[in-house]
Amino acid sequence: MQIVVLGASGFVGQHLIKSLLDRYPSARIVAVSRKITKLAFAPSVRVIQAGLGANPDLIKACRDASAIIHLAWSTTPSISNVAPLNDVMDNLVGSVAFLEAISRDFRKRLIFMSSGGTVYGQPINVPIPETHPIRPITSYGIAKFGVEEYVELYGTKHGFDYTILRAANLYGPGQLQKNGQGVIPAILNSLKNDDPFVMWGDGSAIRDYVYVSDVVDAILKAVERPQAIGNRFNIGSGDGNSLLEVLEAIEEITQRRVQINQRPTRSSDVPVNVLDISKARKLLDWQPRVGLKDGLRRTIEHELCLA
Repeated sequence: MQIVVLGASGFVGQHLIKSLLDRYPSARIVAVSRKITKLAFAPSVRVIQAGLGANPDLIKACRDASAIIHLAWSTTPSISNVAPLNDVMDNLVGSVAFLEAISRDFRKRLIFMSSGGTVYGQPINVPIPETHPIRPITSYGIAKFGVEEYVELYGTKHGFDYTILRAANLYGPGQLQKNGQGVIPAILNSLKNDDPFVMWGDGSAIRDYVYVSDVVDAILKAVERPQAIGNRFNIGSGDGNSLLEVLEAIEEITQRRVQINQRPTRSSDVPVNVLDISKARKLLDWQPRVGLKDGLRRTIEHELCLA
């Protein structure tokens, strides 16, 4: 069994590699990253330095893979609208080039990590089901949905299985070092450096915060379960919390006051995003296990060295 992870040095990728090693001790794990970071994987993990596209070593590894897990992405929702062309070229075009290259030989399973926090745009109803209209208001969301469509196109045309996971707002240990990835690491970074936290809007925006181990568990379920094939799943906590509630919880755990630099709401922000996760519960036999306060405590203990 060989599993290839694209974007392995990213936040989710690092957690996933560790879980794959625990879950499948005899499997061959191939970690693919644009940059080889100082964070070392276990000696048994093969590392390939490559971006999305038709890199020969990457394509050869994928040819023998039982599963490919596509986590690679070079932008964040907050910066994608600043340079949408870069977003499209790096991520959408890069993903299509990759799919084109592997489709000649690959006939197993591909899991793509999309974004339930951005593909739906302004919600018509909450919680948001997978059948909700797709109306993204960021380049990030547009490109993510574009890759979803190409994954389905290539999978259907060339005969490989695929599953698409639309994750909510991820957080957890190790995210702090990834700049621009989420509001929770931004708050913790402000505390760590004793700087004001830049809060866009009045703090009433509600989001679905999902802990990284729950997302990794959903990925593993998508690899293993035949019911995952050909489906798109929301992966979140199923609950919504306002930014003010998150700030309050962090202050309670750390016993520190967060300095706030309040700015006007951005056009790329929606007032609420909470995902309906009933489909994943039913077909993947998956459910989130880490609540927000527990997840925040684990994250804070790791990032701020609090015990």
